[in-house]
Amino acid sequence: MKIVLTEKQSAKLNESLGVNESSIAYVNLLYSIIEPKVIEMIAVRENYTDEFFVESKEILKSFKGDMDTFYDFPIENIEVDLFFKVTKKKPENGTTFATGGGAYPLTTDDSGASQIKEPDESLPISVLKQVDKTIRAKFDFEVFINQEFNDSEIDELLYDLRDTITHELNHMYEFYNRILNTGSSEFSLAKSFAGGKNVNTPKEIFKVYSKFLDYLYYSEPWEINANVQEAYSKLIRMSWEDFKKTNQYQVAEKLEKFSADEMFNELYNVTMERSPEAVLFHIKNLHKFYLKQYLKYLSDENAGRLQDEAKMIEDDVFKTKNILELFKKFEKRINNAGRKLKRNYARLMAIERND
Repeated sequence: MKIVLTEKQSAKLNESLGVNESSIAYVNLLYSIIEPKVIEMIAVRENYTDEFFVESKEILKSFKGDMDTFYDFPIENIEVDLFFKVTKKKPENGTTFATGGGAYPLTTDDSGASQIKEPDESLPISVLKQVDKTIRAKFDFEVFINQEFNDSEIDELLYDLRDTITHELNHMYEFYNRILNTGSSEFSLAKSFAGGKNVNTPKEIFKVYSKFLDYLYYSEPWEINANVQEAYSKLIRMSWEDFKKTNQYQVAEKLEKFSADEMFNELYNVTMERSPEAVLFHIKNLHKFYLKQYLKYLSDENAGRLQDEAKMIEDDVFKTKNILELFKKFEKRINNAGRKLKRNYARLMAIERND
């Protein structure tokens, strides 16, 4: 398979919103290491976990002749947990495979899996003169295949994995720049993580409600940026028409068209079908536990800071009186996220695609 970024593509990269050359360089490196591992795992077809490190020597070798890119995003070493799982269930995307990943937020001490730190003294003097902080980055990547997976699908699986790596490297790049600018790489996840714990709601009802939570997460600024960069990985091999058929583009469509009233009506109708005797109870419960979990996340995020509960509940979220008002509060934000994603996806067509 081809590398993610060619020189011609790199020359146009800065014109494309949400994609950065420095993180793409690490995508190329990580993908080149992970690809043969996954191909071997597919051949064996057994659950397996591979934990490995990419050390500074290998990283610097990959940046030979382009050290300015390394200085912009100075990852000293990378830790990866690669999980491979064979399952009887088909992934939710309807295919026989799926990939996933996670980037661990940076900390300024050794409390986190990813860390911004003093450069190791073993680094070349030329590097030590240019950077006063380096990164120890930690990622998880997952590959799932169904028992019906066919070897003819390997290329598509690997492309999907490359898209995932591209997405997660964008997160790490934003962690790094945020910590440089604010002293913390932490993003507030309170709004998009609240409500995720199901408390006594039948799964058919919670499944509908979870769509709103998903839309809320997709509308987070950092998730928008990571999805644009992931789309770049797709659009250098796909036509615009093919890309519009992907789940990624369809999600943007759903965000743009999101209607609080329609979401509430769908939730109400499913609740009537599942538990007609307890419609009000379940709908009130969803709102109640969103607020409760939101306050808990806010409290955890503000632990150690001088911000009491009375101050936190001034947030407009706590002024919503029911689930419909909660949906309406975020309707415009979700719609704007969908429009922004579609607009930025279109701008990526300026990048030359691979043949």
